[in-house]
Amino acid sequence: MMLVSTPHVWDSLSSLSRRMVAMGIIAEMKAAIEQLETINQRLELEISVEDADIDFGLWGAGSFTQRIQPLFQGNSYIESEEDNSMVNAMCDLFTISKSVTFSEATASSVKTGMRQLVSEGVVNHADIGKALMAGYGEIAVLLQQIKDKMTDIPDELYENYCDQCFARDLDLAYQQAERDYRLWKDEHEWKSLQALEDKRTQEIVKLLAANVFVHATKPTNREIKDCRLKIQEEALELDTQLPDNIDTECARLARYVVMKGSIMWLDYAKLGKYLYKHYHEITFEDELRLKVFSVMLDFIHRDMADVKPSLAVYLPDYEDNKLQAIFDNAAKVFNSCKSYLNDGLSEDFLTDYLKAIFYGDIKKEVQKRLGRKSPYSTICEMIGMLKSSLKVFKANATSERLAACISPLTEKPNKDSMKRKIDKGADDHTSKIRNWTDQYIREHCYSETERLFLEQARK
Repeated sequence: MMLVSTPHVWDSLSSLSRRMVAMGIIAEMKAAIEQLETINQRLELEISVEDADIDFGLWGAGSFTQRIQPLFQGNSYIESEEDNSMVNAMCDLFTISKSVTFSEATASSVKTGMRQLVSEGVVNHADIGKALMAGYGEIAVLLQQIKDKMTDIPDELYENYCDQCFARDLDLAYQQAERDYRLWKDEHEWKSLQALEDKRTQEIVKLLAANVFVHATKPTNREIKDCRLKIQEEALELDTQLPDNIDTECARLARYVVMKGSIMWLDYAKLGKYLYKHYHEITFEDELRLKVFSVMLDFIHRDMADVKPSLAVYLPDYEDNKLQAIFDNAAKVFNSCKSYLNDGLSEDFLTDYLKAIFYGDIKKEVQKRLGRKSPYSTICEMIGMLKSSLKVFKANATSERLAACISPLTEKPNKDSMKRKIDKGADDHTSKIRNWTDQYIREHCYSETERLFLEQARK
């Protein structure tokens, strides 16, 4: 389309050249339509750099539309008497270049193909203009649909986008932050909350001095006045020069952080929205600064939690770590029974089952029950559900033997109590966990014939 942006260049082209340009644009339009369709469908589930990179302003600009109007005029592609000589001239250039592969037979085939391209009998000039207009129309409709969807993006998609953004070049950011923080700790007495909070203030000033958030809207006077981020000069190293607009930049940064006790979180949903909306303005260096800052915050906050353990509950990954500990404990107990797994099942079957139910549709109930002070009743009941299916454990896996495996791992070993709970789980036919477990077993332990038979029996 660059040729069209200069009218006198387009006017000077032969109809053969115009047809070649048009066919190339039609091919690219088709590729663009397929990409836009993929983005349009995916936008309901995720956002990505592909849609962030779309320049809606360029496509909708009146000057752009006006410049490309000659493309849609079918008369631009009318076959001319010059076309045949143009085809011959093209092939002559290949011959003059003494190409290794361009033979007389090749030249004949190329000439035939090119003459078909310019032939009105093969491709009518009006059809070229219509094809270009149709492609342009499809692209315009898809862009509008995508633009409409981008005006109402859920917070969780922005949060996922921020995660993906921070994952890129994370090794580089981690190495830089880890090196700088290690050097700082080597040179400072850091084992106090005050020293660590001062270090955080210094990192905030460094980030704001780089104007990373300059693309965000200007804060109101009220935002600046009520901003919870205040730079205390006594926290800064000697001779540190504060930017003149530090209060403004603090108010901007405050939009993207959350304070939990003395711990500062980056709000990934709001930060993801900023990075997404300003994709074209934010540089690689800006992104790297944000990633280094994020990693540095993590280092500082972990040390703060070591100095004052009560702060650990405010760390962003506290809940994740807590859930992982619950899962690991349950997995250890489940896997104590894996020597009784039926032949043909993977030795990871019990771990896979636990992972699927722990993070699946009924995860809230499962995580709550396994997160209790004594989760072993629930674990035994789930073992009993698996046992009663006759598909998971061998015939010799009695309740007594399974209880003998589990009991030593409990806080108060009691084989008889474990057996009763396994039997209780085996007799449960109505709970959510039982229904979910039965479905999992049908999907992973039944043969295709057994599944079909079960479906017919239900009918």
